[in-house]
Amino acid sequence: MLAGGFASYIDAHVARQDDPGYVSLAIAENLQMFDLLGPRLESFPPVPPRVVGYDANAGRQVLREAIAGLVGRRMFGRAIDPAHVGVLSGASAVLEAMAFVLGDPGDGVLVPTPSYAGFWPDLGARAGLDVVGVPTRAEDGYRLTPDMLDRARTDAGRPTPILLLTNPDNPRGQVRDRDEVEALIAWAEDRRIHVIADEVYGLTVFGEGTDFASAGRLRPSLGDHLHVVWAVSKDFGMSGLRCGAVVTENEPLRNAIELQGIWTGVSSLAQHAIAAMLADDAWVDTYLDAMRDRLGNLAATVSRALTAADVPHLPPTAGFFVLCDLREWLAEPTVEAEHALWQRILDEADVNLTPGSALRAPDPGIFRLCYAANPPEVVADAVGRVIEVLRAA
Repeated sequence: MLAGGFASYIDAHVARQDDPGYVSLAIAENLQMFDLLGPRLESFPPVPPRVVGYDANAGRQVLREAIAGLVGRRMFGRAIDPAHVGVLSGASAVLEAMAFVLGDPGDGVLVPTPSYAGFWPDLGARAGLDVVGVPTRAEDGYRLTPDMLDRARTDAGRPTPILLLTNPDNPRGQVRDRDEVEALIAWAEDRRIHVIADEVYGLTVFGEGTDFASAGRLRPSLGDHLHVVWAVSKDFGMSGLRCGAVVTENEPLRNAIELQGIWTGVSSLAQHAIAAMLADDAWVDTYLDAMRDRLGNLAATVSRALTAADVPHLPPTAGFFVLCDLREWLAEPTVEAEHALWQRILDEADVNLTPGSALRAPDPGIFRLCYAANPPEVVADAVGRVIEVLRAA
């Protein structure tokens, strides 16, 4: 489950995180906004007695209403029934709960790769589902097509009742275009396959002219087979509060998530604070405008430095990532050579990147660089240190 690069880069981060000079560009967190976030959290609304008692397992009504309002206004472009929102302790808990319901142990989940490394334990550690990677490549613009999904299903040799589609994409740091998303959803509808649309970066879109098409915007109703996942961890930089949500019209799934909340519910105090924050439309608008401006500027700074050093990469338009193509710096096109380059960057630059093996990239040498978890000047210095190691390679 934790084989290869996932274990390596996480273990390295844990071992070095307190060392002077060490910089992690491998963890997908947004710590650029605490000057706005901190004061808002400190203005904690008065706590009524009900908050310290039992409540709905999968989200208090006030939080479901706040999430429905925000996601409906900002992502779906239409109203969402709060009864269609289920809340658990983070997007990983939501995905695991869905895995228990939508598949049986041994079933496959179609996931385009390179991909977020955490999907493997989220779906497989306890629910017993197997990720069926669908390789996408730089030479094709990392585009995913229905034909590719059909081939992956045929080759899987097992039932594949779920397609997990991340948009905006982690690790690409870009948005899938509307036509691509539409074609993938239509493909799944024709085959009665569940689509889990992971849109945890849905509000972190800053590229000029970038059109993010939420799955919920492309359909007037989600029906029983389309489910949208969102969380406060990324768009609002609050990964430590552990609050994720799914919008689904599938009643058996909602009932199962309500039951799962007995074990993975969100603290009532956290729900109380988050609900008040998300329901404050004026503050949310100010926060998101500032967040997009800051991340857009930081992403542009990183991209310019990589371009000046002739490091191939995808220009970021969303999320916290730059996907870098370091294949020309590998001694040979193997996972072992990729690991050696990752280790060299870690040892000589004291900078941790996410290696392609952790992302299940089909070709060795693809690295993810996360730029939002450190102050801008630290990020710029760390990127410069990585470039110096590559120049000396």
